[in-house]
Amino acid sequence: MELERYQFTKDDTTLMKGLAILLMLAHHLWGFGDRLVSELPMVSVTARGMEFTGLIGGYGKICVSMFMFLGGFGTYLWYTREKADWFSKIRKLYLSYWKVFFVFVPIGFLLTIIRGGVQRDYCADTVICHVFDEFHLSQFLANLIGIASDYNREWWFFGSYLAVLAAFPIIAELIRRNSFGINLWIVCLYQILSMYVFPALLSEQYFPALEGSWLYRALICQSAPWAACFWCGCVFAKDHLLERLRKHLDPSGFLHPVIAVVVLTGIFMLRQFVVGAELDVFYVPFMCVYATLLADKMGILKKVVLELGRQSTNMWLLHSFLIYYFYETARVILSVRHVLLVYVLFVAASYAAACGVDGMYGWMGRGYIYLKLQKKNHT
Repeated sequence: MELERYQFTKDDTTLMKGLAILLMLAHHLWGFGDRLVSELPMVSVTARGMEFTGLIGGYGKICVSMFMFLGGFGTYLWYTREKADWFSKIRKLYLSYWKVFFVFVPIGFLLTIIRGGVQRDYCADTVICHVFDEFHLSQFLANLIGIASDYNREWWFFGSYLAVLAAFPIIAELIRRNSFGINLWIVCLYQILSMYVFPALLSEQYFPALEGSWLYRALICQSAPWAACFWCGCVFAKDHLLERLRKHLDPSGFLHPVIAVVVLTGIFMLRQFVVGAELDVFYVPFMCVYATLLADKMGILKKVVLELGRQSTNMWLLHSFLIYYFYETARVILSVRHVLLVYVLFVAASYAAACGVDGMYGWMGRGYIYLKLQKKNHT
């Protein structure tokens, strides 16, 4: 009962997803200049402004670890509280993915047809310019089930998240049997094995067949601790560790906005200049505690981030089409030129498109129900 005061609520989770999607958009806008329209380079008032946005863009990669941690946290609570069918979580993920897939992939091919089947090289990474030049059924099906990401490179995350969801029953059983200390050691050991040991032992030189395996890339060999962060989220959910962390910090005066700014700045500096993604399993829980604390002091800004969090799945799946793969929308977004204005327009366009996808399918669903009722009334 005492922990209820410090509960990490559904709104807290949504808020962190909103922050994660803001970081993701910053990462893809400011971290990959070779994928942007070359004729419309972004500018800033000062050179320092470009340097700062570049740092934020690099730091934004932590969004993957944030989504993984929050996914593990939410999945474990959902699974244990509701005793729900584990497969329904995978089904829900696919439905979210296909909602965007069946809108934006056809648009990509349609735009190519409208252009006469030819798209000039508008960015330095020329592969991006020709993603929708040709249609191959095998490629389409591989992307449809999420084991390839040819139509959108940023969809690699779908395959990784799908893999950890598929492994979730095993993870949940391991966590249930062990204490927090042992579970944390297992997570750290898995991270070390997947990032450093397995890539060396199971190299392409000795096991060439593994290199092309989707499951191998998603779970066995990783360049950052994404699956470990999902696992860590499950561990924190099982023992209510976010609540316990808040409870432990509060009496000491460490749940304070000034401390929050110091901690979040410290995490940024450590990740960018000292120890990188390797410590995401520790960075992200502290971000959850202190970012939500700061958000409570931000009034309307908190409402904005919450709303973005509610649309975070759609925004994650579609935003890179708008800035990389669709030349027409990329030109519009980049036309404002200034780095911060481009970012604001990018966020607004991604949010509007996400709402549009939901609105379209909602309208189709209402239309289907209406037709069924009409048919029933005439029989």
